[in-house]
Amino acid sequence: MIWLTLVKLTLVPGLILVATRIAGRFGPVIGGLVTALPLVAGPITLILAWEQGEDFAVESATGTLRGIPAVAVFCLVYSRFAMAEKPWWLAFCAALTGFSAAAAILLAWQSTPLIIYLGGVFIVWLVYRLLPKPNVDIILARVDWRQMLIRMQAAVVLVLAVTAGASRSGPMLSGVLVVFPVATTIMAVFTHRSAGAAAAVLLLRGLVAGFVGLLFFYFSLSFLSSSLGFYVAFVLALVAVIIYQYGYSRVLLRKSV
Repeated sequence: MIWLTLVKLTLVPGLILVATRIAGRFGPVIGGLVTALPLVAGPITLILAWEQGEDFAVESATGTLRGIPAVAVFCLVYSRFAMAEKPWWLAFCAALTGFSAAAAILLAWQSTPLIIYLGGVFIVWLVYRLLPKPNVDIILARVDWRQMLIRMQAAVVLVLAVTAGASRSGPMLSGVLVVFPVATTIMAVFTHRSAGAAAAVLLLRGLVAGFVGLLFFYFSLSFLSSSLGFYVAFVLALVAVIIYQYGYSRVLLRKSV
């Protein structure tokens, strides 16, 4: 379907563009919170529902509940390496290894969506406590058009890869791949290179803080779909996570004044 292809090629890159502009306007912490919205994962889950069916998408949401804490581990490892003044590529390789190990462990964890959700919240909370706290002024990173194009192209590649391989990888693994840290890597690496390690860590702190809302989004989607249907549950979960992220960002902005 032509319209579905157009959605894949335009929606997620457009949302990445918005997140980048917000990060440039309000700083890396708020940029991280915005990046933690289901800007990439949400549209991919919708596309999975359109292409593979609603039941597939709902089951993949349980996989995504496992994937989000793994991305938090990615953020922790990257932050530690960055603050240790390691080059960005080494921080990325170490963080990707951490993500892969955490994802493998969480995929092997068999439990109910509620227990997985609560476990995910605990892991995210623990990671947030372990993240470095740079005591520096926030430096706004400038993003040129070439960097922006790379971010948007990487987002398109993720969307196409996950949706094309969904039927072979199955709903659980597809759910984890939905949150594969493509946007996280792009935002962190470009911030690291252009504004320094401290700014990258602040971005990742905001991102991890927003994962609580993202976990709630996917738990709500999984829980409500059985009674309300996938699409109604998706809209309600999306409204809830936007309210959470907006409220939390207002608190952070007030503290920075």
